[in-house]
Amino acid sequence: MKRPVLLALLFVFLLGGCTTISTDVGTFLGMGPRDLEKAKANGKVKVFSLSYDDAFSKVTAILEANNLKIYQTDRNRGYIVAIGFPRQTDTTRVGIFFESDGDNKTKITLSSLSTTALIKAESIIFGNIEGNVTVID
Repeated sequence: MKRPVLLALLFVFLLGGCTTISTDVGTFLGMGPRDLEKAKANGKVKVFSLSYDDAFSKVTAILEANNLKIYQTDRNRGYIVAIGFPRQTDTTRVGIFFESDGDNKTKITLSSLSTTALIKAESIIFGNIEGNVTVID
């Protein structure tokens, strides 16, 4: 009986020290981006005059500059999950989804299960992009 409990604790300890969790493991543990994808319908959307790669890099830099933790990321699947927004529980997640909308246009959608976190994410992420890049929509 002690062995399965120790293995489970070791597994949780190892995951807790990682900066990112793979999509498959995160989904298994109920921490994947699927619920945030479903919440995109109520999210905040803007289209910027940036290539997909530039948008992804710019958002990553904004998160790091604001001391926000990148919890999960997958450039190929087009998302970042971030945590650590001000006055939020450390585990409140915000999904940042990227879709190429043409040669130099990228649609960025922010979603969260927390309305407060979504408002803060919009201010931090969109606010820092808008000052330097043309907003198309």
